[in-house]
Amino acid sequence: MIALSRHVMVLLESEVTGLRNAHALRTAVINIAGKDRVFTLLNRAGRPGGLPRAAVVKALGAEPDIVVPDLGKGMTEALNLGIPALKHVRKLRRHLAPIVREISGVAAERGSWWRRVLTAHLR
Repeated sequence: MIALSRHVMVLLESEVTGLRNAHALRTAVINIAGKDRVFTLLNRAGRPGGLPRAAVVKALGAEPDIVVPDLGKGMTEALNLGIPALKHVRKLRRHLAPIVREISGVAAERGSWWRRVLTAHLR
């Protein structure tokens, strides 16, 4: 399955067990499918009690490809209230965008605000 996958996303938090598992999983995927297929996502970076980013980089042997910071108690509130986190925590959308672009293969739109407005209007 890994050899046939276009992407393998390794998700981890900044804790010792997460780092150990992520490193082992990254190594296995690289050995099976190659380095260009594995992406590492560090979730809740900078959370209280988590390992510092330098320790994460050292343990992984590289910077994580995508970093989502700890977005505070709003995420927990959304979960507990059963509401979409995207509606409750506005910053989440900005951090999910690179993940969605990577998985979907859609490039980020570049250019001025005015150009995007005109282009959207012409479609």
